[in-house]
Amino acid sequence: MQGTTLPSRLWLALYRSLVAVTCSPLGLAAILVGNGIGAVAGLVYWYGGQLRASPWVLWPFIPDSPGSTFWVIPALALVVWRAPGWPLLTAFAAFGVIKYGLWTVVFWALYWAAGGPPHLESLAMTFTHLAMVVEGVVVVGLTRLTLPVAGGLGAWFLLNDWMDFGPLQTRPGLPPGVSVEVMAGVAVGLTLLLTLGYGWIARQGGMLPGRRRHVSARE
Repeated sequence: MQGTTLPSRLWLALYRSLVAVTCSPLGLAAILVGNGIGAVAGLVYWYGGQLRASPWVLWPFIPDSPGSTFWVIPALALVVWRAPGWPLLTAFAAFGVIKYGLWTVVFWALYWAAGGPPHLESLAMTFTHLAMVVEGVVVVGLTRLTLPVAGGLGAWFLLNDWMDFGPLQTRPGLPPGVSVEVMAGVAVGLTLLLTLGYGWIARQGGMLPGRRRHVSARE
């Protein structure tokens, strides 16, 4: 800890606390229940009609947020069962919940900016998707990233963006007043930013700075 700045020490303390809470029995139970309910509710409420109307070969590309929320469950379970779990799955789950959490927050913000009312659905989804982002930041610190993983995940999520906004249109419905073109740009932009972020972490040793210092101190 010697030589670190106050913001760095505060970040490290906060991050270690979040990791400890997440990996505690109560935290894991909360994620299992919360993410499980969120994944099922999202599939049924937000994507149910779209899934029924689409051929099954497209299903892996349709429920973006529920799917990413679901994958956090086995990723965390494997980490807790036998660390470091499956690093690729952990990195994939974190990428998904951060990306689709932010993407959903952006489209509701644009909806409000266009004059849409802050109804319960928009408020609830904004809160839960912000929680997804926090969850993803914690989860990504539980694995060690590499440049091939960063590049591979970037390619996969760019493919998913093309599936969502290209000819096949597997994207979810958008609120009134929110441009499809803008949200396509947000999706691709988030994919590129997260890929660059993963690549930067990989080049810095493979783990988030605060988490890396904590691991080094224990070794």
